[in-house]
Amino acid sequence: MLTILCGPEADAYLAFAADYYESALNPAAAAHIWALHPLDDATVAALNPDLTLADVRQDAEGIGYPRS
Repeated sequence: MLTILCGPEADAYLAFAADYYESALNPAAAAHIWALHPLDDATVAALNPDLTLADVRQDAEGIGYPRS
C-alpha cells in the first residue's frame, strides 16, 4: 500500500480504489488531489456529488490539505 501512496501519479491508486471499493473514481479529480492542488467545489463534487467544499472544509483543514 505504501508503494501505491508514494507513487508519482494517481494511476496505481485509481486501480487499487476501483478494485477495493468496487467503484471508479473520476481520474481528473484523483489527479487533482494527488498533485495536492487546492480543493474546490468542482473537485469535491466529482469525487462525491453528495458533498460540497463546505462539507469537507473542516476535515481538509484538520489534515493541512490546501484549499482554495
